[in-house]
Amino acid sequence: MNSNDTVAGVDTAVTYWGGFTLPEDVENLVVTGDGAVVRGNHLDNLIAGGAGRQTFFGGGRHDVFEGGADSDIFVASRADHGNVVVNDFQSGVDGIRLDGFTAFTDFTSVQNSMTQIGSDVVVDLSDGQTLTLRGHQTTDFSAADFWTGIDLSHFQLTFADEFDSFDWSPDGSHGWRTTLDWGNRTLSSNYEAQYYSDSSVGVNPFYLHDGVLDITATAGSNPLGLPYNSGVITTQGSFSQLYGYFEMRAELPAGAGLWPAFWLLPADHSWPPELDVFEVLGSNPTTAVVTAHSAATGDHTRVGAAVATADLSEGFHTFGVNWEPDVIQWYIDGVEVAEAPTPADMNQPMYLLASLAVGGEGSWPGVADPSAFPATMSINYIHVYQPLEQQGAFASNTDTNATGELSGSPLTDSSATAATLHMATDTAADTSASTNADLALTVTAALAIQDGAPDQFAFQEGSQSDTLAVGSTSSASGEAASATDAATLDATASSSSDHQLTATATTDASAHTGLTSNVATNSPAAADASASNGTQAGTITQTASASLAATGPNGSNTFVFAANFGHETIANFHPDTDVIQIDHAVFADLQALLAATHDDGIGNAVITANPHDTITLKNVTVAQLVQHQGDFHFT
Repeated sequence: MNSNDTVAGVDTAVTYWGGFTLPEDVENLVVTGDGAVVRGNHLDNLIAGGAGRQTFFGGGRHDVFEGGADSDIFVASRADHGNVVVNDFQSGVDGIRLDGFTAFTDFTSVQNSMTQIGSDVVVDLSDGQTLTLRGHQTTDFSAADFWTGIDLSHFQLTFADEFDSFDWSPDGSHGWRTTLDWGNRTLSSNYEAQYYSDSSVGVNPFYLHDGVLDITATAGSNPLGLPYNSGVITTQGSFSQLYGYFEMRAELPAGAGLWPAFWLLPADHSWPPELDVFEVLGSNPTTAVVTAHSAATGDHTRVGAAVATADLSEGFHTFGVNWEPDVIQWYIDGVEVAEAPTPADMNQPMYLLASLAVGGEGSWPGVADPSAFPATMSINYIHVYQPLEQQGAFASNTDTNATGELSGSPLTDSSATAATLHMATDTAADTSASTNADLALTVTAALAIQDGAPDQFAFQEGSQSDTLAVGSTSSASGEAASATDAATLDATASSSSDHQLTATATTDASAHTGLTSNVATNSPAAADASASNGTQAGTITQTASASLAATGPNGSNTFVFAANFGHETIANFHPDTDVIQIDHAVFADLQALLAATHDDGIGNAVITANPHDTITLKNVTVAQLVQHQGDFHFT
């Protein structure tokens, strides 16, 4: 029940129910219901809570919150362009959510913006917006008090579609797949009322414009006789990843029965697990439901949250999840909104799905309102990242004769005249691994070929997420080694005519240990025996201290990319010195390549051949590539 009281021109609304927004021209609000979500309006508001848990949103001016007893969440939103004062914040009990303030990526960044003003702490949120915490000292707070953003500078981009073009096929033989697993075009178990269509079978629900892909649900006929047609896109069969950060930027539709979602499913067809980055019911576009499904206990279980948000049908918003071995963190508009332990069975690569479902009789969203159609979900981009410390390892042909533990300094073959590193299938050869996953750890061997001639590195079909550092033998040139990773070195080759370096790495994805690097160097035995520990050729002990690296005194190296090379990273490409050689099947010419190149916002240039084949040049800008166009050769 709601009521309004007017005292000296100040109006107060009282509500028990959640989901309440202050009416226009009412200044104050009192909420008493447990779990209630309340929102201010365009005036200066005083919003007070009582016993129970409440979530407080301002309305765009200068708002004052009083949470009362129990655990409350106070939201300071960049979109509101206002200031927030919290009169009774309880450190260790309540929480502050900094929606849209993505510069705050950890508690330290929040602390650095705090100022003590009298008995209050004022947080400078930027652009004139502030958060004031009454009756506190700057030392009163901990990281648990603030919901902050994610720092993507510690991640590598492994998948990106900016939707400047849209390649698709019903079976995923090229581009995005437009059907579900086993070719299904609806989920009858969810009592859905839509047929996932495409132009090969009827209605085309997809429309590309201005870097946005629209998926539109409409009423109409289809082969299954369902009342609506809509669309789904998936990367089943073309891209999957174990752990990492997954994000989509989209504008969602509103309307009863609409059911937009961004989710992940196991590449091996099993279910559960399932990881829902978000689901939103069109009847309630101010709540995002985030969920991790599991069968680890033998029954279907769920963990997650229903997150109060801004109206997700008004403008574009980002939806992300950071999936780690032990914890899952969900993000909306770049800020963490929920967290849960990772289910024990969520330890295998998963592929992406973005869908606009429609509810039928007995479904979770309920029967769709016909007046809601046509309804559109607009997708601006989909990105996937992998933590740098879990980047895909170097992989190629397996040398089954490898012996010895790599635990010393970098091996130098000073007599070689050239070196070729071939990067091939990431899923090679570890039959003890619990899943045939793409590699999630980094090869820790620091091998350097100081050869006096340019080196050539060929990224071959089937490679996934590999990183190559060229130009330094220092252990600092690559990713830090994991103390639990083991590696082996085969140095028995004695031919001086062929100087080829071939590496492979496999890992048990369930344990993040047992990494093996089999390396064959066809180089003179005398050079191999000159390793710092003085052991004989055949079993050489060295330090596993960095990523695989190669150097040439003249500083010029060539990177060769054929079709279907996967997601590759060159850690220290030198413009105007190094060369990228690309097959004409990938890019016809330089103009096409540069048109597909963008800066990723964290200091790297990314060349996107398609959503499944990308080249990331660390610490290189697009402007540098434009300036040094001779760095690219097309064959």
